[in-house]
Amino acid sequence: LRPFAEKVRDITAGWLIFVAVLFVISFPPLFGHELVALLAGVVYGLWIGFAVVAAGTFIGEIGTWFAFKRFLRKKAEKMERTNLTYGAMAKMCRDGGFWIVFVIRLSIVPSHMSTAVFSTCDVKFWYFAVSTFFTLPKQLILVYLGVLLVGGQSDFLVKFALFGVAGVVTVGAGVWIWYKMINIKKDLLAKQEQRKAKRA
Repeated sequence: LRPFAEKVRDITAGWLIFVAVLFVISFPPLFGHELVALLAGVVYGLWIGFAVVAAGTFIGEIGTWFAFKRFLRKKAEKMERTNLTYGAMAKMCRDGGFWIVFVIRLSIVPSHMSTAVFSTCDVKFWYFAVSTFFTLPKQLILVYLGVLLVGGQSDFLVKFALFGVAGVVTVGAGVWIWYKMINIKKDLLAKQEQRKAKRA
């Protein structure tokens, strides 16, 4: 990987290629963000690589927000009525305010998927933008893995602590969201049964 990294580093404004690719793959159902972040670590090292990935991720998420808000709102509204999981996530985001949005961004929920939900269920844009910005450090882990691939050495305990803390936080946030969604699903199903009973 070292020769590849040196070639890419020699390209003038080569970092813009990474930003552009991250922007494009931010739109579902495209994927590959993790691989691009890894390569940024290989090519640019930890801090410059992180800056490149953070910029591409943030711009891509903003683009996804506006694309879904403008062009896919009707489809999202239909999904909210017909898909229980999507409906529960939308209700949680709509009712939960900034901190719910922040925790979802921090969790293992794929970011471009959560962006699609946020943008179509009336979450305030500033909630989304601020929470996206402050959870960008999650990208640091992926970039650091790229640095390790080209022989970046560090203390084993530092690596273990870094990955351990990141894992506990993201998985813990994901589990908390999952339990919260279970209760919302129960509530939605109960309301659905009440509507059916009234019609009967």
